Amino acid sequence: DASGEPTGILKDNAMELLTRSIPQPSELKRGQSLDAAMSYLLERGVTGVHHMGSIGDLDILNHFRKESRLRLRVYAASPLSLWKELRDWIKQNGRGDSWMRPGLLKGFVDGSLGSRTAAFEQPYAGTPADSGLMVTNEFELYEWVSSADKAGLQIAVHAIGDRANRLLLDTYERAARENGPRDRRFRIEHAQHLRPDDIARFAPLGVIASMQP
Repeated sequence: DASGEPTGILKDNAMELLTRSIPQPSELKRGQSLDAAMSYLLERGVTGVHHMGSIGDLDILNHFRKESRLRLRVYAASPLSLWKELRDWIKQNGRGDSWMRPGLLKGFVDGSLGSRTAAFEQPYAGTPADSGLMVTNEFELYEWVSSADKAGLQIAVHAIGDRANRLLLDTYERAARENGPRDRRFRIEHAQHLRPDDIARFAPLGVIASMQP
């Protein structure tokens, strides 16, 4: 406003202007949080999860695993942009066991539907100049996906809009063609809005539509 006070909303990548300044919780607090989360899930009959977290989360999960304190099975994901760090972490610490397993990477193509940042081919109603945005540009997306795939890591990437889903399918198809056949199990998290001709691409490409009901 006129006095310099912020009055707007920070969306997607812009949120890092604030989130990067939030102090990290202590190791004790993280351990207490993990215990509380496990109790909450087990009370509701959940015995295994795919955890979308950080490289730092791997350390505390692995610590709990070594001390036989994990009470549910965890497939732990790290940010796609940090694929080198995950590769090196696995070289140093191993691939875990049936209780805690690293090896998954989580990325983002576009934003969300509620904030109107999901990337579509057509503009949003009432805003003819706005069709959403890409959180990761296509060049970085290909580089990260291709390199992580070569390293034998599994990749799961968030895509909401039809433009984002098409770009991600194109990226997966190119990486698989260039890196050769293997049991890679690429995932699209949400796969929410798809052009009809893109729906038929999932099965031939072996891409998992990781949808939330």
